[in-house]
Amino acid sequence: MSVYLALNLENGVVDSIQIHSPTWGTIIFLLAMFALLHRFARVSIVALLPWFIAAACVLLLSMVVILRLQRRQITQFTDTCMKLDAPELLTATSGMATGSTEAKTWLQQMCTIHQNISSERMMLRCLQVGLFFICYCVARLLVDVSGWKTNFETTLLLVAGAIVLFLLLAYSLPRTVPDFLAVTALPPYVDPVNLEFLFKQLLDDHMDTHGKLENRDGDSRMSNYGMVSELAEIMGVRSQLDHRLFSRDGGSGQVVMI
Repeated sequence: MSVYLALNLENGVVDSIQIHSPTWGTIIFLLAMFALLHRFARVSIVALLPWFIAAACVLLLSMVVILRLQRRQITQFTDTCMKLDAPELLTATSGMATGSTEAKTWLQQMCTIHQNISSERMMLRCLQVGLFFICYCVARLLVDVSGWKTNFETTLLLVAGAIVLFLLLAYSLPRTVPDFLAVTALPPYVDPVNLEFLFKQLLDDHMDTHGKLENRDGDSRMSNYGMVSELAEIMGVRSQLDHRLFSRDGGSGQVVMI
């Protein structure tokens, strides 16, 4: 589990640092819209700076809310597991894995979209776009020679406010984004990207190859498979794991017999 969370965190941080093609496309499209807005409505992009700041703040607040909700849900799940007996725990985790409506809370049912798309990646890329335009507008203020000459006090005040904003971002981003990426690697935010990391760790690190599997006794194979399947139950992806295992075994049914 620790390796799985570390891989998701590393992938998310790299994705937030590197600017991908969809992000560049969004920036180019918005710049074209702002150019038309400036051409026909005489609206400067610097005048839109409060909207960029508001958008970035909304995204950061959304991350904080999701972070706190996920932490509370993880704590409740852990406390419940500590109180339940083994049979009851197996029933509870099986209910989570099957995805039945009765076993899910209203929040989990509302968040099913997060299991189909990488919503945390989309939020980070939207934050990238917002931060790009904030930096662009502040850079324009800094090199605006005419503004410094005609409105020195106003320009100085705006630049001072921008410095305070950057200090707040430098403080909050490293403390919010990594924790946000970690908690969104857990249910109900397990998307196809997370599944690839999870199955890679489960199948490559914990499951035996065919040669090793034949040389081990039944108790060892059962313990190995039980450890992997238990984690998959908690993550709510037991059916997908069994499908991967069956496909990996060539459809011979060996995994089912284990």
